Amino acid sequence: MAVFDNTTNAATINEVWDRAVEQFRYAKGVFLNRINNKSSLVKESGDIINFSIKKEYTVGTIPSGGAITPQSWTMTTVALTVDKNQEITVETEDKTKAQSFWDANSDLPKDAGAAFAAEYDRLIAAQHGDFTLTPVNAADTTSAFGKNSFTTAMLRMDDNNVPQEDRSFFLSPNAYWAGLMNEMQLTAANEAGLPKNVLTTGFRFSLGGVPFYTSTKIATVGTVRKGILLHKSALAIAFQRNCEIRRADRLAGLVDSYVAMVKSLYGIKMVRADYGVVINYAA
Repeated sequence: MAVFDNTTNAATINEVWDRAVEQFRYAKGVFLNRINNKSSLVKESGDIINFSIKKEYTVGTIPSGGAITPQSWTMTTVALTVDKNQEITVETEDKTKAQSFWDANSDLPKDAGAAFAAEYDRLIAAQHGDFTLTPVNAADTTSAFGKNSFTTAMLRMDDNNVPQEDRSFFLSPNAYWAGLMNEMQLTAANEAGLPKNVLTTGFRFSLGGVPFYTSTKIATVGTVRKGILLHKSALAIAFQRNCEIRRADRLAGLVDSYVAMVKSLYGIKMVRADYGVVINYAA
């Protein structure tokens, strides 16, 4: 007796492909717009940007004889080097381009831009080890991010006379959902004096006039996340090429294919190490 099942009839059962190719989902970059962007200085040429930072004046007392001593100090200089030369490249054979219903080049600008945004976040977050203010919580803490972490970080900045304007918190999602959302003082509408507290709406909010941003690129060391409260002038980034797209036909090299590359040439530098504080909390 002949039994026809999926194994014996495999050659006659067709596979169906959905022509809507599912996109890889990238989280939007959050750090880039909250630090200094000095791209205009290297737009035409150059590979190093030198920043001059003024020191604070000191107040002196004029003695009875009237003798005074002029202020004596020099500028501090910080150099940003444009040294990160990165790319995302795809190659498609001519035959594949003609016969496939999907072309990698069609989505490359959007997908590469999102990938670079994630890379910028990762590299900026990795600067956490260069901040000089005393970190909030121990480096091996098991505590979640909460009210005490928030107030301590703000006090660290206030004690160092860091301007309130242009400060930003950068935290991982668990600091929001497993940390701040457990703080009754912040989530209870009746205690906040609001008809509906902002923390219950899904809106990334401000506390004490400082906006909060969440990123999956916050650095993790062991079991501890390295959240950051920083002032905009603490870090700088400069692009000489920002996601520039280049395309080429490889036929001249006797290869029947097409190449597309998205390139970024840029640098990142800590400018004021005392204008940011690391917040350690459990990962």
